Amino acid sequence: MKVEFVEKEGIKFVLMRNERARSLYMNITSAIGSVHENRENNGITHFLEHMIFKGSARFSYRDINHFFEINGNSIDAYTTKESLTITTTILPDAFDGALEIISDMIAGPLFLERDIENEKRVVLQEYNELMDTPNEVSYINLYRALFDGHPLAFEVLGTPETIKSFDRDMLERRLREVFSRGNVGVALYGRIPEDAVDRFVRYIKLYDEFVPPSIPYPPYRPSMEFQRDNSSGCYVSMGIPMFEYDKDKIMVVNSILGAGMSSLLFEIIREEKGLVYDIHSFVDAYRDVALFGIYFAAIPENCNHVLYEIRSILEGLPRVDIGPAKRKVVSSLTIEWENPISYISAVLWEYLTTGRIIDAGEILSRIESFTREDLMDHVERVSRFDEYSISIVGETESMEWGLKV
Repeated sequence: MKVEFVEKEGIKFVLMRNERARSLYMNITSAIGSVHENRENNGITHFLEHMIFKGSARFSYRDINHFFEINGNSIDAYTTKESLTITTTILPDAFDGALEIISDMIAGPLFLERDIENEKRVVLQEYNELMDTPNEVSYINLYRALFDGHPLAFEVLGTPETIKSFDRDMLERRLREVFSRGNVGVALYGRIPEDAVDRFVRYIKLYDEFVPPSIPYPPYRPSMEFQRDNSSGCYVSMGIPMFEYDKDKIMVVNSILGAGMSSLLFEIIREEKGLVYDIHSFVDAYRDVALFGIYFAAIPENCNHVLYEIRSILEGLPRVDIGPAKRKVVSSLTIEWENPISYISAVLWEYLTTGRIIDAGEILSRIESFTREDLMDHVERVSRFDEYSISIVGETESMEWGLKV
């Protein structure tokens, strides 16, 4: 299917028409997230995401929910470290009605005091549930170990202290920053009206351009975070930052090491040694840095043994055959991008944040062409066990002892 790229009124559009479709998918993304916050307002983007659904002068929260559930499959939103996204799938004849409501959500949310106070309790409960999950806490603490001193270390939800401090003025300021010209992109898929772009910009008016401050990363030094709790095991996240990286190359390296049950970490540490139930590697790719990480959970007496095995696997990584991993990445992306919503969302993010127009065929061909030498700079970087920061939650005494010797 053909992909169209249009820029109008400060909004970047990606359109993929399918005349056989009976629905219309819409993704509205702002490239402003928690990484563009500070210690005083950390969590305000996520809180804003909640609050724009509370209603405007024209549409109550009931109006919003009823319209989208009756005319589609509901409306949803989520916040990440780099973005806030609103998504919905509707019947094509509801397009104007959807734009009218979303326009009011962006241009005229009420931000009533009672709604703000109610939502603080909701988000605090969301925060508490997150912090009651040891593997999530381990992952959150890893970011602090890696990026302390930079907003990338912030949790998207904020902290109890910042959440309690949010008020109407803070929300209105963040609203203008998030939905500002130059920071918003729109993806449409399905039965798209011919004049969809014109209709969109007629309804949706963005705020003045906002350029978030650029904050340099502090010099990186490996560090450790220990947090004891009542868990019967230890939950370990370890990671290394990559300030210069190639997204396609790091996907292949991740596939070799710990993505899936055919990876080295799973085959050796889970299947051959029986030391863990869950172990995998992961990549969090951002605009100016990538986090390459490894996660595992184990009973306390096995944790140091697992670290020993990880070190051994990393040392042998430069000698591993890359062929199967390339094939695995190509097949995974091919299947993922068979879903047009997944594909157009990936295309939109690239177009919005870099201006580049990506093509699935070109990316897959490039990955297939990689040689061992092409990947060696990335392989060597992730192979340096001693440069990983480590975050441990649970029973930590044996781990602390093992890491010190």
